[in-house]
Amino acid sequence: MKEYLKKDNGKNIFSINKSTLENIGIFAINKPLNWTSNDIVQYLKKYYKFKKVGHGGTLDPFATGVLIIAINENTKKLNEIINHDKKYYTKIKLGILTKSLDMESEIIKQKPFNKSLTQNDVINAIEQFKKEYWQTPPIFSAKKINGVRSYKLARANSKIKLNPVKVEIKEYELVNLDSENGIIELILNVSKGFYIRSFSNDLAMMLNTVGSVQELCRLKQSKWDLNSAFAYIKK
Repeated sequence: MKEYLKKDNGKNIFSINKSTLENIGIFAINKPLNWTSNDIVQYLKKYYKFKKVGHGGTLDPFATGVLIIAINENTKKLNEIINHDKKYYTKIKLGILTKSLDMESEIIKQKPFNKSLTQNDVINAIEQFKKEYWQTPPIFSAKKINGVRSYKLARANSKIKLNPVKVEIKEYELVNLDSENGIIELILNVSKGFYIRSFSNDLAMMLNTVGSVQELCRLKQSKWDLNSAFAYIKK
């Protein structure tokens, strides 16, 4: 990942005392790899002995970046924050489709990709999604089906059907294209409910192949960006 995408404010969240965090009320941390969003919430609650802790939108364990945390009474404000647009950096690998649409599960399909792909090809494909985009959430997601999280059903190999949701790409930037290796790097500013993992394969299909997310970092949500986020280095 690009170096500037990794930077937070340099202060470890655990170097901040409890009363200061309570006064701040809502803040962002730079979620590290391999932590679930709920793991972080529970650890902060236990470490600081807060009455309530919540987050402003799930980040997958393989993803990093801005995770908004609210404490005590401020958790009531999270519903509004969740509705705000989000900005992501992602690296998409063409030619490989996995069950979870990332690199965390088995490959279920492989398909050749165009090694002569141009930036215009990718931009023209993305533009198709800016018109109107009904996106089907990934089966490995926190969506509920009859009260059960979809990812739990997926792990049990249950049949799952999720309804498409209308989402929007507000802005995008093609950061890099490595046609030879089938790698597309993008920055996407998207609406609530947008799944980068679903988009990775939708975009790939527009380019006559399949695709899955190789890297994902949330750069911004509402007014909180990566540069204002606390580092999360567990005590």
